[in-house]
Amino acid sequence: MAGIMLGNRTLLSYSSDVNNSQPTAQFINIDNLAAFPEVKINSTNQTIETYDQEYTSMISGGLKINNISIVVHYEPTNIGHMFLSNAYSTNRVFQLKFSLYESATSFRQHYIILNGRITAWKDDADVNKVYGRTWTFTPDTIVRQGSIDEPPVLYTGNFGVGSDETTVPHYESDAGNAFIKV
Repeated sequence: MAGIMLGNRTLLSYSSDVNNSQPTAQFINIDNLAAFPEVKINSTNQTIETYDQEYTSMISGGLKINNISIVVHYEPTNIGHMFLSNAYSTNRVFQLKFSLYESATSFRQHYIILNGRITAWKDDADVNKVYGRTWTFTPDTIVRQGSIDEPPVLYTGNFGVGSDETTVPHYESDAGNAFIKV
């Protein structure tokens, strides 16, 4: 059971800032994903046999990123769905970030950020299915990929941060992480 990937640990989000290269920047989540998004990157290699050497050389070629299907249970009033529809109609370039978390409580995120545009869409409807829409995202470049540990969210009042003694006190006796003013 430990090797099964769950959809609730997968986030697909977008940003209109194509110059961004930070995974912790402001991205907006696309809700109601109906299918696991797949990023496939293919590379070409060329083997070269040199005249005066005993071994052959392998040279890496270019990378090709396949089109990505964004499948959702469509809601016309959803902000993310409206953005994707608008990006298609205006042929807008934007960033898409795929994030996968190790566990439900983990802050460890594996991600890839791509720049590209929506090149096609189709609707899928049936009397026995939820109304769905599929957008085809055609990536231009890989902006960044890797893994990071996100810091936990620090709220006003945690550890005494932002305490003003009226709305957020310095010390709360029943809180485990309270700040004690000496």
